[in-house]
Amino acid sequence: MQLAGVYWLPKASSQLWIGASCLRCAAHSGYADVGLLHEWRHSGGTCIHSIPADPLGCADPRPPAATSEPCNLDPRLGSGLGNGWVLAYLAFLNQVNDLTISSTSHQVAPQTAAIVYCEGNFAGLDGKTAHGLVRFSEAFKIRAIIDSQSAGLDAGLVLDGISNGIPIVADLSQALALPGPCATTFIYGMAPANGLYGKDDRRVLMLAIEAGLNLVSGMREFLNDDSEFALAAVRHHVTIRDVRRPPALKDLRLFNGSIAKARCIRIAVLGTDGAIGKRTTATLLVQALNASGIHAVLVSTGQTGLIQGGRYG
Repeated sequence: MQLAGVYWLPKASSQLWIGASCLRCAAHSGYADVGLLHEWRHSGGTCIHSIPADPLGCADPRPPAATSEPCNLDPRLGSGLGNGWVLAYLAFLNQVNDLTISSTSHQVAPQTAAIVYCEGNFAGLDGKTAHGLVRFSEAFKIRAIIDSQSAGLDAGLVLDGISNGIPIVADLSQALALPGPCATTFIYGMAPANGLYGKDDRRVLMLAIEAGLNLVSGMREFLNDDSEFALAAVRHHVTIRDVRRPPALKDLRLFNGSIAKARCIRIAVLGTDGAIGKRTTATLLVQALNASGIHAVLVSTGQTGLIQGGRYG
């Protein structure tokens, strides 16, 4: 998966690397700059410290082991990088000393059954919100994707080449007729550049309201500000959630720098454009860390992460 010149290999690993050193050695040397986070899958390189087996110990490096994979470790940013790297900013300070190994997981609320609307865009970049929900969602159980151009196919197969059992249907009536739990939420799964709904979008959204479905949307055009939709929602006893709507002025606060007091490692996943995989990369990284016993959470900075059920953002 290429992310504007940055590469990420979605494989779980027991080792985390930055530049030519491990996390502990980087902290020892005072390294606190842009670096290379590398999932190292063999025992080559200049220094090896396993996490979580030795997160704080800094034992002697193990002897190099034979491997069929080439070692292209390069401490120079942006030079000689190969698959398995992701560009990240690691704010260390002395945070590595607070790295904890935990098997404790947070309590996940029951998922809400949902239909995702992505007409004509599920196979394209503008379907990024639908893509994110198909790949991962804590908040919703996706029952179907609506896209008449890909109807009859499996959403996972279209997106990643792996079937996941989520059907793509031609319209709302077909989605509602599917066997199994009835959907209660209708999610607008597209992110067009202009941030506005088209005439067909508005028609389908109104049909969803009339069918008794709550609406969720991450568009910059707020449905709650549209009197037609607001009145229809009241009439049909459903809710509209405009994910991008900022909190009320009284609930906003100025930046006070308190994030600097957070005693944990922070990793910023950066990119030069939208819809190139930043959130997907971050999600895979969090999943791999937790699978390795290192407690990690994702701070969502976009609408899709919040719709997925992000607890922070």
